[in-house]
Formats: sequence, C-alpha cells, structure tokens
Amino acid sequence: MAKLGMIGRINAAALLVIAACLPLSAQEDGMTMPLPRDPEIAVREEFRMAERSNTPEGWQRFISRHAGHALADAAKTRLKALQSGAN
Repeated sequence: MAKLGMIGRINAAALLVIAACLPLSAQEDGMTMPLPRDPEIAVREEFRMAERSNTPEGWQRFISRHAGHALADAAKTRLKALQSGAN
C-alpha cells in the first residue's frame, strides 16, 4: 500500500464519511432523485449576473460561454453600449 501524506489521509477519511451518508440507491426511503436542472434557467441567471455587474468583462464572459444563445445578441448590444460610453 502506498504511503499517504496527511492531506491524503484526511481526503480519504472525508470521502468515506461522505459515502457512508449517501443513500445506496436513488429510490431509497421512497425518495427519488430530482430532475436535472433546466439549462435555460442557468443561462438566464448568468445573463442577470452580467446585468448586475454591467462590466465589459461580465458581458464578454457571458458571450463567450453562450455565443449560440438568443441572449448573446442582447449581451453584445450592451457590451457595445458600455464600450462606446467609455470612449
């Protein structure tokens, strides 16, 4: 067995504790796993974050992450407005 450093032992112990707390199946105790999150909601939340920050970096980040999304055009418009106002 390979020697584990202090951090390795702590990480291994933490994983064992976490694993012991997890149910054995998604159906255990009559509960089911929640449905995956709607990706559209996540994109809209990121757009609102860019709106709140209202910085060129925030808009550029949104555009680079969601270039194909319909909100990317609105983000580009807002980025251009910020850039033209800064000049």
